[in-house]
Amino acid sequence: MSLLGFSGLAAYLSKNDASRQVARYLTTMHHRAPAGYYVWSNKTRSRLLHDSLELPDAPLIIAGCLRQATTIEEFFIHGLLYMSKALPRIENSANTVLSTISESLGDCDGSYALIAPCGDGLVLARDHMGQKPLYFERRSDGLGVASNIDALSEPSSTFPVQPGYIYYADLNGEKRIEIIQPKPRFAVPTSMNEAATNTLMLLSESLEHRAVSGSRIAVASSGGVDSALIAFLLSKRCKVKIFSVFAEGSRDSIETEKFVEALNVDHTTISVSEDDAKRILSSVSKLIGGGSPMDLGIGMAIHLAARAASEEAFESLFLGQLADELFGGYSRYLQVLKNKGEASVTEIMQDDVRYAHKSNFERDEKAASPFLDLALPYAYLPLVQYALRISLKHKMDPESGERKIVLRKAAAEAGLPEEIWSKPKKAVQYSSGLQRIVEKILPR
Repeated sequence: MSLLGFSGLAAYLSKNDASRQVARYLTTMHHRAPAGYYVWSNKTRSRLLHDSLELPDAPLIIAGCLRQATTIEEFFIHGLLYMSKALPRIENSANTVLSTISESLGDCDGSYALIAPCGDGLVLARDHMGQKPLYFERRSDGLGVASNIDALSEPSSTFPVQPGYIYYADLNGEKRIEIIQPKPRFAVPTSMNEAATNTLMLLSESLEHRAVSGSRIAVASSGGVDSALIAFLLSKRCKVKIFSVFAEGSRDSIETEKFVEALNVDHTTISVSEDDAKRILSSVSKLIGGGSPMDLGIGMAIHLAARAASEEAFESLFLGQLADELFGGYSRYLQVLKNKGEASVTEIMQDDVRYAHKSNFERDEKAASPFLDLALPYAYLPLVQYALRISLKHKMDPESGERKIVLRKAAAEAGLPEEIWSKPKKAVQYSSGLQRIVEKILPR
């Protein structure tokens, strides 16, 4: 059972009236709500669909941004929850709610942030990997929560809801506990074949949760093994379309046609000129909160792919994010391995996974937020747990320079054509040519 929720969340708990603050939050987040807002207040105890910001006067208001009409009892969920059983009802007492919901969420797969009313306060939570953003602020008159940090008014008193935690927050403070993690599904692999087979099994399971058989699926890809394997596996039971974004004359503009022909799937290309980039760069920068040329290049690629997929009526866009961190895709990992040894590179890779929500996921989600939801199959917690326990020798070879060895082995086992799984890794911001354009446009 899957619950596809809202495209953004906002809430305010006040000593008096919360309507003005929630309206201000939603104004900043209006790009997330083409179908309006779904609103709950503790005064009316009902949910109303709003296409305006005329909110009820009430001490507690929770609102969800809508791309399409939806309702989920009690919980406001941004993103997707895949569950084997329904979430328990929220009790009025905060004493038992955290442990009860923690145990239930620990059994769920998903990419989510959630808000729910509880007694005199709010329950807040994010999935273990932090795939959907959620922040809160404390003001003199209340507690505010929003998906966008720029919607909140006091940066010095603004905090992220930490991934993998569930909070109870009221006007007096907050407490939190970790969401229970499921036990690892497999033992530490002892061979390359075992590691590849189980990696493929867990990735396939992740895709089954995120894509209904027979549905239309959009995948952003420039032909790398990460996204190509996703597209290939999905194409066995869904109608897949690839969306590729690149600068005119870039490496990807040449390689993409070969890739799509080898996979035999539908394809949409978005070719970006310097003038195109100039027109869109400021809006992308505003959405993601600025950043380096690399962030802007990646953000632009995801933004344009998401826009194109949305225009073709896709509701989500699949990305290959986190495969590099899990399977040793970055060249810097090889350098650290050669110069400092296995312990150092293992620590760096684990930190990169732990903080991927800060460095990648939040940027990418915000870049796509005006158009659709992102699906990140490699961020499936059982797959993450397993990949982190695979030996470095199955991921990287310092002699040959080969990287993501076990993932390439899994792709070969799945039947992905060799010309795709054997292709050397090249970062999308470089292969697409978008970072070069961004650096040319930005003031020096």
